[in-house]
Amino acid sequence: MASRPFVQQAVVLSRLHLDSHNPRHDFTEDEPLIIEQLVRGEQILPLAEDICDRGLSPLERLAAIPHPTLDGHFVMVEGNRRLCSLKLLRDPAKAPVADRKAFKKLAERKPALPRSLEIAVFSNRSLANQWIALKHGGQQGGIGTKSWTSTQSSRFKNSLYNGAKPNSLALAILDYAVDGGILPAEQRARIALTTVTRYLTNPVVRSALGLTSPSEFLVNVERSEFDLALSRFIEDVLSGKVHSRSKATERAEYGRGLIASGHSPSTTLPDSYSPSAPVAPPPKADSETTASTGSNPTPRRNNRSPDLGTKVIRTGYAVHISDHTTKRVFDELRDIDASKFTFAAAALMRLFMELVCRAYAKKCGLGDIGDLSAVIGRCASHMERTTGARKSVFQIWRTLSSNAQHYLSPGTLGTYIHGGSTPVLTELRRGWVDLEDGFTLMLDAIR
Repeated sequence: MASRPFVQQAVVLSRLHLDSHNPRHDFTEDEPLIIEQLVRGEQILPLAEDICDRGLSPLERLAAIPHPTLDGHFVMVEGNRRLCSLKLLRDPAKAPVADRKAFKKLAERKPALPRSLEIAVFSNRSLANQWIALKHGGQQGGIGTKSWTSTQSSRFKNSLYNGAKPNSLALAILDYAVDGGILPAEQRARIALTTVTRYLTNPVVRSALGLTSPSEFLVNVERSEFDLALSRFIEDVLSGKVHSRSKATERAEYGRGLIASGHSPSTTLPDSYSPSAPVAPPPKADSETTASTGSNPTPRRNNRSPDLGTKVIRTGYAVHISDHTTKRVFDELRDIDASKFTFAAAALMRLFMELVCRAYAKKCGLGDIGDLSAVIGRCASHMERTTGARKSVFQIWRTLSSNAQHYLSPGTLGTYIHGGSTPVLTELRRGWVDLEDGFTLMLDAIR
């Protein structure tokens, strides 16, 4: 049996240092800058919230190497996000100015934080790297970490729900909302599961959302319409309009209000289905689905083409926008009938693009002044370095910065505004679908 290449050692938190060579951020030996990059790009705040609630995960090992100049100190080579979270919970003043208040609020909860951590200490970085590569390098033919398939993930979630039947529907819906971008992951901790359950046990509320079962996540409406209704419900939960002190009559009244306001689905399908399932829901039972011979209906595609409809922004897209002007521009772009006011929609789209990109560039210190195409290019490069999102998210943004002839480039959208050419609704809609993930990443970063 081979000897272990490390020793297990308890190390006081103050003797642990963040790694300047961590792939999660640009190289720097300035610890405040490392902290800022991790907070900006690696979701440190939600991790700190979870550590406050549950402590450090017992399934994750931490690893370090001796500090090159400080005797008895160590550099964390595996676990920098957790170390950063602990440092900021102990001393919120180390957090970036914009996030200091949030970390101070967490620290005021006085979580039971460890004074020392059990660390696997390697004598040098090379010995540690072979194990770090094994953890973060994918499946590697079976020796690395193998992610669950969607079916395996569903089985695990179902096992959780079966053990918590009163809240199973609420759990399933909140998971769906996070996975679909309706509920930002960092906002999940703000929602009391029992409050959601209390509303979902009301048949009027379930009907208003399109839910057909008090315990299973099943709907009988178009997925896009369900997403829109769920988005409003989540927004009302976060704002406090949906709250734990409500009476049954108030919950029923809330459901009727969803219907009256037009946020409730307007379609009904013949059969129920689970929106979180990887298969398409059953089609509508109308003349378009049945041949004139009376044969069995032919299922239609559930995912609507971005070429259909009269709006630029897809139904169900939800994101938090803190700047008042940017929020107004977004709301107008979301609501405008672009089939009638295509020039106005193109103008709003360019303005929204400029406001978001310049705000992101300013927030991240990339330089927000000057040619918008250059600003977009800097934003795309920065997102690719710091967010860890898939490569396709940034490809369209890099294209906008380098190809002035692209139908969504700032120059082309500007030409529409000045009447030099005519915008096409289908192109604007396809463009929104391509740009959406980038908008979400930037808006989440500048909140």
